[in-house]
Amino acid sequence: MKLYAHFNELLNIHSIEVAKVCRETVKRLGFYNRFSELRNIDELAYISGLLHDLGKAFPDAQSRIISDKGASGHEVLSSIIACSILRDINLNSLIFLSAQSLLSFLLMVPSA
Repeated sequence: MKLYAHFNELLNIHSIEVAKVCRETVKRLGFYNRFSELRNIDELAYISGLLHDLGKAFPDAQSRIISDKGASGHEVLSSIIACSILRDINLNSLIFLSAQSLLSFLLMVPSA
C-alpha cells in the first residue's frame, strides 16, 4: 500500500528527503558549536525529519491527503508516535523534545 505525505508525494520519500535536509541544515548552520551538549546533533536532526509525519500514515489522514484536503492534526499524532518509538530505543524524551524544536526551526530556514 502506498502512503502519501502530500497529494502525489510518497510518505517514505518525503520523510527521507526532510531528514536529509535537516541533517545538512544543522551542518551548514554550524550547530555543532552552538549545541555542544547534544552530541550527534546531525543524527538527531535526521531522526526528527524521519519521524515528523508519521501521523499521516493513518487511514483518516491518508483519505484526506488522497482527496487533496491536507492532513491537519497529524502533527500531534506524529509527536505521540515518535515519542513512543524514541522511548523504545531508549532515547531520552528531553532529547526528543529538543529534536522537535530543532526540526521546527529547520523547517523555517530557507534552503540555500
